[in-house]
Amino acid sequence: MLTPKNIENAMYKFFSLTPEERQNRAKVEEVMKQLDETGRKVVEIVFNGRQQLERQMVDDLRALVSHVRAQPFVDPSHVGATGFCMGGGLTFQLVTEEKLQAAVIFYGSNPKPIENVRNIECPVMGGLYAGEDMGINAGLPELVDAMVKSKKQFEMKIYKGGVSTLSSMRPGLLTTRRQLRTPGTGR
Repeated sequence: MLTPKNIENAMYKFFSLTPEERQNRAKVEEVMKQLDETGRKVVEIVFNGRQQLERQMVDDLRALVSHVRAQPFVDPSHVGATGFCMGGGLTFQLVTEEKLQAAVIFYGSNPKPIENVRNIECPVMGGLYAGEDMGINAGLPELVDAMVKSKKQFEMKIYKGGVSTLSSMRPGLLTTRRQLRTPGTGR
């Protein structure tokens, strides 16, 4: 169900809504009616089942870390993680639950609960953030506060004017028509 093509096709329509419109139940229902059955299931899993989905993904990542460390060609004391977008949030969660030696987050949501940053035992390049990604950036003050209070090694960079990949799919943020991609075509 959660293939890249299915996700892209469903999310393309959903992210045509502004963040404010995504809070409007009528607007969301309007988009949902435009989706086929697969698209509706993808949106249901990714949004309504998000907490359960993320928990399963973090558990899978923890199992992957154990598997990688068990390989004869891997120095188990030198394992790190990196993630982009949803993967950034998953990496942030992972590093609060698993002893890693480094983590790089290319924007992503804060760990839950935020107090778990106290468990981080490695340097975190935790912030390659898009300046115009207000959904993610709204949590940054809380994140910085928690990292400082926990005395964690943390570096952050916000790219002024930058938008996330998903945000760039919203027509209202595009500067030229050529930037619009048609889902599934790569164009």
